[in-house]
Amino acid sequence: MRRILRAGAGAVLAGMCLTMASAHDARAEALPAGAAGVKPAVLMARGAWSATTAYNADDLVTARGSTWRAKIANTGKVPGQTNPSSASYWELFAGGFNPLGAWVSTTKYQPDDLVTYLGSTWRAKLTNSNAQPNTHPGTWEQMAAKGDKGDIGATGPQGMTGPAGPKGATGAKGATGAQGPTGPQGPQGDAGPLVDTLPSGKTLRGIYTFAGHYTSGYRPFYGISYQFGLASVPTPNVIAVSGAATAACPGSRHNPQAAPGNLCIYQGYNSGNTTLIAYQDTGLSIDGHYGAALFSLMPANSDYEFDGTWAVTAP
Repeated sequence: MRRILRAGAGAVLAGMCLTMASAHDARAEALPAGAAGVKPAVLMARGAWSATTAYNADDLVTARGSTWRAKIANTGKVPGQTNPSSASYWELFAGGFNPLGAWVSTTKYQPDDLVTYLGSTWRAKLTNSNAQPNTHPGTWEQMAAKGDKGDIGATGPQGMTGPAGPKGATGAKGATGAQGPTGPQGPQGDAGPLVDTLPSGKTLRGIYTFAGHYTSGYRPFYGISYQFGLASVPTPNVIAVSGAATAACPGSRHNPQAAPGNLCIYQGYNSGNTTLIAYQDTGLSIDGHYGAALFSLMPANSDYEFDGTWAVTAP
């Protein structure tokens, strides 16, 4: 048997040639010296090894660039494997190498597999996986080392001037020019659609103010009307003059706000410091989907003035 090594592109290639006695029956007979009259061993060439084929003693297979002889009948025993060992099933008949390209951590390698790693070529000594070649000398041996970087060569003569290159890319956009004169006014567009119900989360705002003199009898009311109806009646809230914001009414009289589903009255002035009440759907012929009524339980024969802002947010 013999091994042939070829080096190139950082890898070692291996080949082996096994010549059989007959191309028709793929059999070879070997007669030991001085063994006249002894029945010779019959070798049966079975081609490439297969994990599912049942092999008999003296069957020959090729695996990973080498030829192996079956010592005893077996199935699924990898020729040349060291972990678990298959030495009791196969013996090396003609050695070779099995180049597999770049080393991969997830690949299972067998003895005489060749890989490239960090510019060098390595031969597997044992069955292994995820064993980095340069840090596992017991598992891999270096077959061809990466060459050193050569010296920088002398500068060559200047070449001839080449042809003109293609047109370059468009340059960056320049600064914005001065604004031109205003164009003529366009025609009026079509009227936008009207909505019957204020969309959820949208807010309406407004002001209120009413003043006068109350003698007796019915107290004066002030009506608040929403520009759009609400899907449900909001909860009324009255914030006193200089009162603190709440979760339902997080704004102020200068910036009226209302949480969804709430009506918030922000008092800016209350002449008598009397209680201001907001009514909705309380039998006063007021539908709270469209507005509310403000009034106060002021004493008889008194002047009054109420001013402020309001906000309502659709639930």
